[in-house]
Amino acid sequence: MLADVLVTTSSAGDLPDPIESVRAIAVALFEAVADRPWLGAYFMRDTGVQQNGLALFERLGQQMLRLDLTPRQRFHAVSTVIGFVVGVAADMGQQPPREVLAGEVTREEHLARFVAEWRALDAEAFPFIHHVADEFEDHDDAEQFRAGLDLILTGLRDQAGQG
Repeated sequence: MLADVLVTTSSAGDLPDPIESVRAIAVALFEAVADRPWLGAYFMRDTGVQQNGLALFERLGQQMLRLDLTPRQRFHAVSTVIGFVVGVAADMGQQPPREVLAGEVTREEHLARFVAEWRALDAEAFPFIHHVADEFEDHDDAEQFRAGLDLILTGLRDQAGQG
């Protein structure tokens, strides 16, 4: 599975902006893990056997070499990107609840239950939950992933002095 990601991202390093290269690699990895949530658990487990995971780590790392960062910053950056991508993709790739799969309720109806529970909470005790309830009700998982990735990459760009 990771071999497909390596093929898809083979020219990502040719982009003039290393941050955009990281984004392209991260999005391809996200899509692969979201389609196969089990992949996240095996990604870097045994690099002697699973060399494609190591190759993907290297591909991201080579983009970090293009940035003005210390070795520690580069290591943290690659680890953060991979951890975020794999974690969010594995979470979002989980099988929907039984009632959604069975067609008894739609995804929207399922989310609406949670939003109703959130709105029933004390607004003074849970001001943030009330503030984002409408966003949660209508959110798009892929858009949410890309927004989180943007936050990480913006921080990386700033740390490398490119902000």
